[in-house]
Amino acid sequence: MRVRRIASVAFLAICVALPAGNDAFAGGNTKPTAKARKKTVSALRPTGVHLTPVPIGVSASIPNPDTITETVNELGQTVYSVRPSHFDISPPLLEMATAAARATPSKAEEDNEPSSDPMVPTSRIIRSNVPDPVVQSVIPSAFSLAAPTTGFNFAGIGRPGVSGPSDSNGSVGNDQFVEIVNVTYQVWSLNRATQVATPLLPSPPNINSLWSGFGGPCESQNSGDPIVLFDKTAKRWLISQFTLDLGTGPYYQCVAVSTGADATGTYARYAFAVPNGQFGDYPHFGVWPPAAYYMMAESGTLAVFAAMDRTKMLAANPTATWLVILDPMEGGHMPADLDGFALPPTLAPGIFVSLHSDGMYIYRMKVSFAGSGSASLTLQAKVPVAPASAACGGRTSCIPQPGADNTLHSIGGNLMFRAAYRNFIDHESLVVSHSVDPSVSGVVSGVRWYDFRLSGNPDATCPTYPCLYEQGTLADVPGGRSRWLPSLAMDGAENILVGYSTTGQADGTDNHSSRYTGRAKADPPGVMTAPETVVVTATANSPGIR
Repeated sequence: MRVRRIASVAFLAICVALPAGNDAFAGGNTKPTAKARKKTVSALRPTGVHLTPVPIGVSASIPNPDTITETVNELGQTVYSVRPSHFDISPPLLEMATAAARATPSKAEEDNEPSSDPMVPTSRIIRSNVPDPVVQSVIPSAFSLAAPTTGFNFAGIGRPGVSGPSDSNGSVGNDQFVEIVNVTYQVWSLNRATQVATPLLPSPPNINSLWSGFGGPCESQNSGDPIVLFDKTAKRWLISQFTLDLGTGPYYQCVAVSTGADATGTYARYAFAVPNGQFGDYPHFGVWPPAAYYMMAESGTLAVFAAMDRTKMLAANPTATWLVILDPMEGGHMPADLDGFALPPTLAPGIFVSLHSDGMYIYRMKVSFAGSGSASLTLQAKVPVAPASAACGGRTSCIPQPGADNTLHSIGGNLMFRAAYRNFIDHESLVVSHSVDPSVSGVVSGVRWYDFRLSGNPDATCPTYPCLYEQGTLADVPGGRSRWLPSLAMDGAENILVGYSTTGQADGTDNHSSRYTGRAKADPPGVMTAPETVVVTATANSPGIR
């Protein structure tokens, strides 16, 4: 029997979290102590990137704060160029987290995010009148592999005081793992020899402690929807959350980029006002070297396509800009995020993918940060995919819980984080996933996954590019478990791993679980072949709606 190991790209570290109006920035630390004045940033930086020597804890002078420049590009699209409303270099994160822990103890602030699902336009939610034609209900024994080895597996920080959705994500660095759950975060040291993770911060602090001394809503609010990514080619951390002034606005995207590889060190901190008075809900980022950090968000009936000046942000430059295009015809899209160390082709525009009933739309966003900045968004291709219907109709809650009446939300109308990109030089691949109705009796949700080729040599599978290389829906037998909230990744050998949540069967002993499976490059296309591995099983239901 062939025994092959599928590298667990998406799960180098696995943590488990189980259910249990001021727009001024005058509050920043503008008068540092004499000791603080003497401290300057001296961090590792990418070759050729100059790190601006701004004193730690001192706000930088920014010309025309809160200025948003509005232009119209050659395609007739309105482009917003946003300068930071505020910028500084933080004290070390460990110091800020320790100071927060010494303050009067209090539970984590409530996540201010609305409890509704991300606002994908109703017309954009996929619906099909035919059964799922690529569903897989069992893993075929003829191709059964040895189960992929779990790396780090430890209890995460949970989500105390938060009754809404569990917005949890994390990213793996050289020897650290940063975890963010709704309104709190933790940095873990990873011992790869013993596979032991050790928390480095005091009792998990609120995320806004990362903006201590910054002033304004980035520091005063703890609004949620956080994202953390490790920019592996630069060895830096990007951490972001939005602000939500409960309808008063303006709204901000708060972004912090570490000045070195140590997540407990100092950060270049930015506050970008969301243009046109909009609120950027459900933000997600993608690292796209060398030029940009691409970002998506949803703002009512508008889709946000955006890019931030990566070069200047890595150099802690206070003049970094955020370029934004608002699209009323889109939503539920996702930016590509680099895996591996082979960069995208020179000057390649950023990639966004968006699922429609007539296929996967692949957008390219070209940006230039010279001068006031410019951007354009074009639809490169509509790639046909197998028909599918969003799980739970894309809008409602339908994921069952044993022994409970309340059901959970599948977020079936949205592509899931991340859209993982790899450049194999002779071809480019991008994998992404979402939750669908698998057309199996008694199973309300399955995992639809895709492997797209963006470039390569024409062959029988891909006579032209971009193309769909393979796809599948991982489900269960009738009356079995539902699977939802997937995350997909491909390693350097083109093996694929997918992780997801599953419904439970018995109240109190098997309420839910986190699991993963995968496939090897040479396996039959569209089929997961590795034995399903259980990461953890929960013993309680979620009290929320999702």
